[in-house]
Amino acid sequence: MIYIRAQALSYCALVALSAALPAQVITVLVKDGDSAGAAGIVTAIDNLAVNSSGTWLVETSTNSGLSTMFKNGPVFLQEGDALPLPLGSSISSFDDITINEAGTSGWNFFLSGLTTDTDSGIFVNSTLLLQESDVSIAPQFSAGTVYRGFFGTKWNDSGQLLVMATVDDPAIAGTTDRALVRLQLDPAFALVSETVLVKKGDNLPGFGMETLAELETAPYGYAMNSSGAVLYLADMTGAATSDVALVHDDGTGPVIIAREGSASPVAGRNYEIVDSRPVDISNGGHIVYRANLDGATTDDEVIIVDGAVLVQEGSGLPAIGGFTFTAFGTVVRADASGNVFWWGDWNDPDTTRDTGLFVNHELLVQEGVTTAGGIVIEFVASVQDSFWISADGRYVIFEGRLTGGIDAAFLLDRGPITTPSTPFCLGDGTGAPCPCANTGAAGHGCGSSAFAGGAILSATGIAGASLGTDTLVLTATDIPGPGLFFQSNTLAASPINFGDGHLCATGGIIRLGVVFPSSGVASYPGGLTPNPIHVQGGATNGQTKHYQCWYRSVPGLCTANNYDLTQGLTLVWGP
Repeated sequence: MIYIRAQALSYCALVALSAALPAQVITVLVKDGDSAGAAGIVTAIDNLAVNSSGTWLVETSTNSGLSTMFKNGPVFLQEGDALPLPLGSSISSFDDITINEAGTSGWNFFLSGLTTDTDSGIFVNSTLLLQESDVSIAPQFSAGTVYRGFFGTKWNDSGQLLVMATVDDPAIAGTTDRALVRLQLDPAFALVSETVLVKKGDNLPGFGMETLAELETAPYGYAMNSSGAVLYLADMTGAATSDVALVHDDGTGPVIIAREGSASPVAGRNYEIVDSRPVDISNGGHIVYRANLDGATTDDEVIIVDGAVLVQEGSGLPAIGGFTFTAFGTVVRADASGNVFWWGDWNDPDTTRDTGLFVNHELLVQEGVTTAGGIVIEFVASVQDSFWISADGRYVIFEGRLTGGIDAAFLLDRGPITTPSTPFCLGDGTGAPCPCANTGAAGHGCGSSAFAGGAILSATGIAGASLGTDTLVLTATDIPGPGLFFQSNTLAASPINFGDGHLCATGGIIRLGVVFPSSGVASYPGGLTPNPIHVQGGATNGQTKHYQCWYRSVPGLCTANNYDLTQGLTLVWGP
């Protein structure tokens, strides 16, 4: 693998952004000429995905004609691989690529060795879940409704698969009825339930007697987050000037976010085209989409996040100097905190350096400028499968081309993404004195018999109150015995002497879990209660919570209680 420190930006933008952008690292994951095992040699990059742990998938074409899926380096799956089920089947081709925070994938495979009406299926990794011709158990379908095919999937961290399917519902005219179905799986990936979110013939709010005629089936046309909320593009039976809408459904029913012919966030401009534009919904519930507006064609494309325009065709940014944008890519993505990742093309006469990947208004990768291992990335792809981000926004995986025409998949690491925390209850002499003048090191709690500098509590990850956004980890360092991590709603007016330390997190205490240290270090989630912190502590977005670790320390330093505490940390929940 090739590693680089990203070199980006030209012109005056280099000076403007050098202080704003953190150091970032780009790795070449897979490239033309790499070995694909039994499939031969890699000849092109086709699709890719990454999660917040940096676990990645890259699908490639090869000189044998067999597509190969790489996972964190080695070959994971290849066309032609035999599958346990259906009996006698093998992988004919891959559809969408997905990966969740646990590193598993829920996706559609096309199959060889079967009849044409049974030759596709929904799988978790390589385990069959649902096959073409299976009868649906969704109560929203008529009895006897069968699956006729699958367009793709979205896979989350709550055991849910969103499937874009073609079915044959006896109650709906025709034999190719489009439907968006959410599957609920148990922890062993067994199918528990099927729920139809929308199907051909359904009504949607604001459309009167019009009914659903079609759904956008391209991968960018629908999305799901780890709470099970979905976005999709619906084409209704009405007039062509107002028949397509972007729909949000968080479980309480469909809500129209944008509709052709209706007002956009740009004053005096209506949405003209919503269809065939990319959409996304993040684990933090942030909604981002691209749309086309009526009026002048020089500034009619916009990217909108949470109802506000992020960037508009015909406008510029400091990151691209004095130029203006002329086009955007067919992918937009949002992370848990609402940061938006997108591809843009601007009107620099030097067309070797006029496109790039952005986060919000910052340029991350610029063609013709950013390098990998000293080699310029001469092209950054813009099509639907060209880039993916991790849920927390730390990792960006993208397709591009190195100088010399070498196609490659790149992983950009933006560095750790962590919710800010504020320390309290310090035992380092800056606050109330420790019980027996056992002052700890700077930033630590009071000293213990094992560690004169005391113990320190640190936090990494995002405090987001839903599965997929909660990556928060609390770590106690320099504790000699088992530690109880706990949470409170309020703080004491002043530190309370408690064993050899100070207790400050006192109101509404919730025990998170006990973890035994290894070499003086213990982290939660961990031990016997590894639930995410928002699950164990019941935190919701917008709440302020306080954390300490109460640990066993034998012998006691100055009391007979044989315990001490770290200092504390305060965090505000919500991405």
